[in-house]
Formats: sequence, C-alpha cells, structure tokens
Amino acid sequence: MSVNGDEVYEFPDEFILRSGHSVNITSGPNAVHNPPESLKWTETSVWEDSGDPAKLYEPGDFLLVETP
Repeated sequence: MSVNGDEVYEFPDEFILRSGHSVNITSGPNAVHNPPESLKWTETSVWEDSGDPAKLYEPGDFLLVETP
C-alpha cells in the first residue's frame, strides 16, 4: 500500500514471497515485469518521486513491514 496516495497493490494469487527474498513493485512507463524479482503494477506512475513509503500487509490486515 502506498502510504501517501493510499493506492493498494494486490499480489497475484499464485505469487509467493519466500523467506529472505525480496520483490520490487514497479509502476510508470518504464515499469518492469520480471517475476518473481519484479512485478509490474501499472504503466501509470503510482509512487511519488520524493520517497513514498509503503506498507506490506498479509491477509487479515496484519502489518508485516513498513518502509521509511
């Protein structure tokens, strides 16, 4: 979830983020879709260039991690 804009990205049902791994969620005209390392959200820019923090929730609205 983008904190500043309240946009929400829902991972594909088949996506699994393994322990110790990371994923980049990209948006905008140069967004990259190269699963499982990079997932394309949209061709429209979502993240603010000034450092839009994000929150990652698991099902049931349990906050797992928040970026600064």
